[in-house]
Amino acid sequence: MIHMGNAIIDGRGGWFFGNHQFGQRFHSDVFMKYGLHHTGEECRQPYAPSAKMNMSILLEGGPFVHSFKDQAGNQLDDVWLEKVSDYVIYGPDVMHTWKAVKESTVLTVQFPPSAP
Repeated sequence: MIHMGNAIIDGRGGWFFGNHQFGQRFHSDVFMKYGLHHTGEECRQPYAPSAKMNMSILLEGGPFVHSFKDQAGNQLDDVWLEKVSDYVIYGPDVMHTWKAVKESTVLTVQFPPSAP
């Protein structure tokens, strides 16, 4: 089975693989998002914690910064993705916002947490 496509064209809000897709791009547990972010673009409203683990990797450009808070709203950390291939993995117990300090291309993958 082989499927070719384009993450930008195929994506819905950047999400090109996972729950909202059809055919070979459908998966109930793993989601993938391809994000092209312009200098200064940001998400100020924190994303609520989800049931999934998340990994974001800088594919091009940067820096790109993630800011994390716990469920009580306390600041945890800022993680700067500055070099191509820098990544951050964060769990389902955190909220986050982000900002593209410079033009950035970021791949985000959501997946179930490992069993203890």
